Amino acid sequence: MPFVVAQSLFDPEYPDGRRYYWKSIYLSDADDALSDLLDRYMAKRPSLLSSIDVWALGGRMRIEPEGGSAFAKRDAPFLLGVESNWEDAAEDDANISWTRDMIDEASVLSPGGTYLNFPGFVEEGEQLLRDTYGASYDRLREVKAKYDPDNVFRSTLTNPVR
Repeated sequence: MPFVVAQSLFDPEYPDGRRYYWKSIYLSDADDALSDLLDRYMAKRPSLLSSIDVWALGGRMRIEPEGGSAFAKRDAPFLLGVESNWEDAAEDDANISWTRDMIDEASVLSPGGTYLNFPGFVEEGEQLLRDTYGASYDRLREVKAKYDPDNVFRSTLTNPVR
């Protein structure tokens, strides 16, 4: 399918005008502690549009050795994704706090790192990138500096060089 079509597949699920704040954290296990956490946070979510996703990882992604590519945390068996989705700007603080609180509490179940499709506002700054890319971070900075010294290919949220 054309790229533009692929990029628009989720548009009905995430319409313009809605408010979004998503964060993630890798998990070491899906156990009773995680189940309790999920139950508690789903019961108190401030918006019915929000969701908590647990992604089972593994398979082919584990074949590449640590440091063999930019994708780190290949040994983490799960990813917790917390999607705050709401409509009223007056509810910003409640929804953002709900997500941050859950991620903070889940951190004791985590080997560290995040999946950068769900970075929040990257409020952790460069530390978020270091934790996410792990041992590959310094090498990525070198490659970026060498092949894109003018910073043409950049993201406003997650740029390891500038």
